[in-house]
Amino acid sequence: NELGFVTEATVELYAKISDAQKATEAPIKVQEKQSKQDQQDETVYQQQQQQAQQEVAKLQMILSEELTQGLVEVERKGTKIIVRLRQKGTFPNDSAQINPTALPVLRALRDAINRNRGQVIITGHTDDRLPSLGSVYPSNWDLSAVRAAAIADSLISLMNIPKERISVSGKAATAPLNNNASSKDRARNRRVEVVLDIAGVKQ
Repeated sequence: NELGFVTEATVELYAKISDAQKATEAPIKVQEKQSKQDQQDETVYQQQQQQAQQEVAKLQMILSEELTQGLVEVERKGTKIIVRLRQKGTFPNDSAQINPTALPVLRALRDAINRNRGQVIITGHTDDRLPSLGSVYPSNWDLSAVRAAAIADSLISLMNIPKERISVSGKAATAPLNNNASSKDRARNRRVEVVLDIAGVKQ
């Protein structure tokens, strides 16, 4: 083939075909065929990707002002709908108290979650700087986890999202979007990500 080799499984397959061919005059044809279940799974996955893309487009339209101001980011990865709430506009420095200005974003998230089935993963992130002296949070682990929990609490208590659909974690500075080389990079790393994955959900 194009790579210059064939797999051991393919060699064994054709050896068996050769043996079988000796017992019959009719030619034996080999045909790869995708199972019905695989075809159904692929169709469902493609539908879920399309559904996720439609939801992302809807969120981008609803949150166009927040996107322009750099308060949120919305994107799709496969079947995942990802909304990043930047600290700017969501939390004061070194705080997990949600700003009232973030309520429109939370309402848009609520509506997106209600329109789609699937689990919601909320993860807090920080930059690589330590919390300020006197902060109530002794480490970035605490701050990132509490911020993620604050978003989850708001969605559950104020927006009536079932708590069974939500999981929360804090990753501190272990999963940066940028390398923290500048204040702009650090600002983008300070965020809470809300991920709605509609894959694996029976339609």
